[in-house]
Amino acid sequence: MNLINTPLWYVTKPTTSSTLTDICFEAKLPQLKQQFDGGLKPADIVGMFKSRQLAELYALELLRRQ
Repeated sequence: MNLINTPLWYVTKPTTSSTLTDICFEAKLPQLKQQFDGGLKPADIVGMFKSRQLAELYALELLRRQ
């Protein structure tokens, strides 16, 4: 398995004004590096998923709690 080219779905900590697309995104390793270069911190990631559906369910639950 080539992890560099394997896309995963990431969920980050929401704020009170976050939307689903703000906190749930798909990225391969190079794209994730760009996110870190743009200011994302590893501690902000609260979940990593193979499935978009599971990532979105988790993200929606986090948004619901806000």
